[in-house]
Amino acid sequence: MIRFTNVEKTYNDNKKTLQNINITINQGEFVFVIGNSGAGKSTFLKLLTGEEKITSGKLTVLGVDVDKIKQNKLYLYKRKLGIIFQDFKLLNDKTVYENVEIAMMAVGADIKTIRPRIMNVLKSVGIEDKFNKYPSDLSGGECQRVGIARAIVNNPSIIIADECTGNLDRENSINILNILNQINRDGVTVIMATHDIDMIRQFPNRVIKLEKGKIVRDSKRDIYEV
Repeated sequence: MIRFTNVEKTYNDNKKTLQNINITINQGEFVFVIGNSGAGKSTFLKLLTGEEKITSGKLTVLGVDVDKIKQNKLYLYKRKLGIIFQDFKLLNDKTVYENVEIAMMAVGADIKTIRPRIMNVLKSVGIEDKFNKYPSDLSGGECQRVGIARAIVNNPSIIIADECTGNLDRENSINILNILNQINRDGVTVIMATHDIDMIRQFPNRVIKLEKGKIVRDSKRDIYEV
């Protein structure tokens, strides 16, 4: 499903952010990407979303050579992805329902399917009773649930989460991870960047560790010692 082959990323200062990345992530996996600040986690995710282009090597996602996607066609590729942000990126002047609705409208969803789909997704993340509330009315954990609902409403093949529990307390972080695990059990690939080692210890998923742009460890949690 996702394959990095000799991938390198160099920015304008000639500093290599990612070096010789060779890795395959199969359909239905849940993968944590960890590493200290500056290790390359965000760049790794930005290459997957098409926000950044590789400098050399090859990156294929869902059979598509991402680096060859034309800028004006990138939106078609992104429809296959669900992206969850640390800072939620909700529209404050829109209700919970409207924030999720925008994602469906963007892909030209059948108007008859929008409301039942949104309400079903909000129910799946436990906030169907908040559909007419605004982000300012919600807790941080509830805002992130809206972010997850928006990410999954169009049935993506891959969820990419960048430090999505970074602004949450422990209880809400665990709740969010439980939701992501349920999404993963439904067959969706989940790739989550995090610095929360304690969280990793609680969830038995694959861990990819980056240091100075290189993969230094790739293991399941049962053999992973943090």
